[in-house]
Amino acid sequence: MKDHAADDGGKRYDDSIGSRAMEKELERIISQDTTLLNITQSAQEGIDLGSGSGDSALALFKICPNLRTLHCVDHRNRLVSPFKEELSAVAQEHRMTMQIFMKTMAASREQVDVIMIASVQDLTQFRTVDFVNLARIVKPGGVIFEFAPNYSFKDQVPMEDFFHSLASNNGVNIWQRNE
Repeated sequence: MKDHAADDGGKRYDDSIGSRAMEKELERIISQDTTLLNITQSAQEGIDLGSGSGDSALALFKICPNLRTLHCVDHRNRLVSPFKEELSAVAQEHRMTMQIFMKTMAASREQVDVIMIASVQDLTQFRTVDFVNLARIVKPGGVIFEFAPNYSFKDQVPMEDFFHSLASNNGVNIWQRNE
């Protein structure tokens, strides 16, 4: 996949709850759901959309111990220490917008098991075509972990066209791709 840095006019949003807090919250939710536990334990391919410095990528990597590849997508930031070192075996950085990455992945017909989207304000700019591409890159039965305390996919388009909710609590939404 060829990367293209581009300005999508998105808003800058640097706030994050931190990788350990994300990991703990996801572990709590996953421990109560065998479907999620099976998905996270068997996931081999993942994406962190809006990866920033790498805290959300590390949280995804920790809850999905068998990831072989983790695409870290952010057109503004690069992974930094200590996240870069901990993710070095699996991380592939992509310096492009989320929309361009999803369009490129959908066109290549590549699919992943899990996606993390944490504290990404650019979700407000997603259009229906972006959700179609997102649905194309998540394997049937795969999941999206969304940390969005003030804005969510469910506020943008009818997610039920592509996904169903597995969990929603305190700004954490977990969506499973319809089979």
